[in-house]
Amino acid sequence: MDVDSHFYGFTSTFLSENAVFDNIKDVIYLIWKHTPRYMYKTSYGKSSSNVSQFLGDRPELTGTNREKLLSIVQDPALERFVDQVYRPGASVGDGGTADKLIAEFYEGNSRHLPKAKERLNGINKIIDSGNLGLNDLDLAEALRDDLENAIKLFE
Repeated sequence: MDVDSHFYGFTSTFLSENAVFDNIKDVIYLIWKHTPRYMYKTSYGKSSSNVSQFLGDRPELTGTNREKLLSIVQDPALERFVDQVYRPGASVGDGGTADKLIAEFYEGNSRHLPKAKERLNGINKIIDSGNLGLNDLDLAEALRDDLENAIKLFE
């Protein structure tokens, strides 16, 4: 099997149907949609989903990212924040606002952009409070970084 027909199963599926793309955003969106989250790389060589990377280092946790995060967070303010950005039943990406915003960018809308900016201000206040333990601080910084990366797409 050659690389083109095997590239995460989508190249042969879409190209064999003689798909016509109107613009590069359509192609990028298909790649984003069909590539496992852990495969995304930033210029720093890290996963663009910092939360998924944070949780990936904890194989003992099970469930959705929302369930995992809520099971380990200690600070009540951070717990409320996680509840706001990881809604029950969310199915885009890892289930968080940042992944939803990334999907919206490639779909050509920005419905969640105001919410993401508001949440970014909120997580920065939680981080700056000085009330977080080391584990919660690592988590809060991962949440902040994911939101910042998603918001930067719209700049």
